[in-house]
Amino acid sequence: TPGSKWDEPAQVLLATALNNAAELLRAQGLVDAAEPLLVQALSLRESALGPENPSVAESLSNLGMLWKAQGRLEEAEPHLKRCIEIKEAVFGQDHWSVAISLSNLARVVGARGNLKEAERLDRRCLAIKTAAHGPDHPSRAVTLNNLAQNCRARGELEEAEQLYRQAVEIWDGVYGDGHPLVATVLNNLGLIVYQRGDRDQATLLLRRALAIDEAVYGPSHPAVARDQNNLADVLARPENEHEASTDAYEERRLEAVELLKRSVAIYGSFYGETHPHARGVMDNLVRILRDDEFEDDGGGGS
Repeated sequence: TPGSKWDEPAQVLLATALNNAAELLRAQGLVDAAEPLLVQALSLRESALGPENPSVAESLSNLGMLWKAQGRLEEAEPHLKRCIEIKEAVFGQDHWSVAISLSNLARVVGARGNLKEAERLDRRCLAIKTAAHGPDHPSRAVTLNNLAQNCRARGELEEAEQLYRQAVEIWDGVYGDGHPLVATVLNNLGLIVYQRGDRDQATLLLRRALAIDEAVYGPSHPAVARDQNNLADVLARPENEHEASTDAYEERRLEAVELLKRSVAIYGSFYGETHPHARGVMDNLVRILRDDEFEDDGGGGS
């Protein structure tokens, strides 16, 4: 048991080694193998340093976010709350480290369906970041993107679009318009713009995102597959029955089919054909091809 065979410095060193080993395992996707190491690291730190030490907060956060990755949200939430309480007591309520933990907790409570509480946490996070580093710091764009996702989930599309545009502006200014973070937000922005009824602008935004990711990662990266799927989804949806019979729509539909075929191939190569990403894109492809078959049947074929 912790404390029975180790003096305090040794326990702290062992806890740090366990924590680092767990993070390496997580980076390799070995989440289940990382969990017992993080549990032991937390126990050692609490024993050696006391329950209110910042290193304990770090262990609580690491374990909570691992549980989030496993979908164990109910277990993750109290650990992340306790992490914030420790940091606030040690560093103060407006410390940068508190902002990071607020964002982590927001992701969990939002995933559990409490979008208003997630918004409150993210807005507090944003206020801390703004006070610490000003309005143009790249970390603010992360929180703006999170807030936009929240607004989108609640159906507040106009505010979501404004928040996405602020995030794009910050990352454009900091990293340049060819950075993959810009592509991620352009994807989100393009889908919002499409939901709000402007397919032409949405298509331009999604094409820009795809071009960035292809330039950064090459043609066979999962980010490229994501972009292709999003662009195809917008291209393949006619506004009405009349448009569905036009040559312009048929050109878009054929492009969408090719994009989805490439996307399926990329996801299949990276994750396997049964992975949810690959299956989701395949479902989109089947839907488009099936719609075409129904149109042929309805045309009075032999």
